[in-house]
Amino acid sequence: MISEALQRNWMLVVVCLGFVVVAAYFAVSPAEPMPVNSQDRATAQNAARAGSTPQAAARAPRMTPTEQAEALIQRHQNALEADPDDLKAPALLNAMGNLYRQRLSDYASAARCYELILTDYPDWPHLRVVFPQLVTCYQQLDDWPGVDWVYEQMLEAFPEESEEHLYARTQLGR
Repeated sequence: MISEALQRNWMLVVVCLGFVVVAAYFAVSPAEPMPVNSQDRATAQNAARAGSTPQAAARAPRMTPTEQAEALIQRHQNALEADPDDLKAPALLNAMGNLYRQRLSDYASAARCYELILTDYPDWPHLRVVFPQLVTCYQQLDDWPGVDWVYEQMLEAFPEESEEHLYARTQLGR
């Protein structure tokens, strides 16, 4: 008799079983919530390494973008101090200059980083990206003699037929 009732109402049985499966799926949840994005995942991994729970790590204050930029600048500075002759030194200075300029709007500090590249690493293969960044810094600082100095440096650094040399000569009115 039960089997006959099940056969007649087989759709109802399937729907009921579906509800049971869905309810069981949602009733069984992990003890810790799963991290949703890579930052949450990193926080959970760091918390696990430190022996604390992800919830405790999530309650810890997060760094502001300014604090993140300052921490990255400090890390680059430490690397430079550890090995100033490293082949990555000009790239680290360039990255520091970019962080100062773009994230912190500290054009004076950015200019110092870019100036160090020009004076200490004149053979760096990516030197051509430094000049426009340094010009931007000097313009933001209203340092027009500094802008002219950069264009003078470009005249010395690039061959006469290069676009960079012609541009610098045009900017200096020559």
